[in-house]
Amino acid sequence: DLCTSPHHYTYNLYKWFPLNQDNYRRYLNANGMVEQLQILQEILRGNIRSFAKGVDWWIEDEIEVRLLQEFQRKWVTHKRTKLLAFDLQFSTNVFLPEFIGLGKAGGRGFGTVRRG
Repeated sequence: DLCTSPHHYTYNLYKWFPLNQDNYRRYLNANGMVEQLQILQEILRGNIRSFAKGVDWWIEDEIEVRLLQEFQRKWVTHKRTKLLAFDLQFSTNVFLPEFIGLGKAGGRGFGTVRRG
């Protein structure tokens, strides 16, 4: 069941495209790694909220997201455009089903969620 919890769940996220043109500029102009992580956490929080709305689930609690470990960045071609993709591990207070897609092209195998 979809729910929020005081407990945090750990997930792995593969080939996630968080950065549109505006967010890419924000990410590049960030003042160091801490600010870049904050930007990514904010985007991931929004992606979780978008997924929830897409399945008609209205999350009333605050969504907590924390990126864990070092993450991998790689360039991936999608629709003849090179996009910056991330493989990372995160924790959140939202229980998410495995194999859902978060972010851009989530329905095409990108941004795949697996339990950590």
